[in-house]
Amino acid sequence: MAAGLGWDKYTGDAVIQFRDPITGVPQPDVPVELNSSRVLGFLNAGMSLSVVRLTGEVGYQGGKDQNLSTDFEDFDTTKGKFFAGLGLRVGF
Repeated sequence: MAAGLGWDKYTGDAVIQFRDPITGVPQPDVPVELNSSRVLGFLNAGMSLSVVRLTGEVGYQGGKDQNLSTDFEDFDTTKGKFFAGLGLRVGF
């Protein structure tokens, strides 16, 4: 068993390039700088049975308003998200 708190930091640079959907003319590049961080908490559990190991994790990453100029369908970037994972290893 394990539990913890964490902090994720995301940084990066990008350039958005697109064409006007009506005229097809390329538009000026839009530089974008990414600099964001979020807190998270998680719980892990694992079990070993001879040659089989089963591990699971559940957690929650807090939300943050990143002042994005677009909306994503069915995904609110300002709200926190639950996450989970399950792993199975078979070996000697």
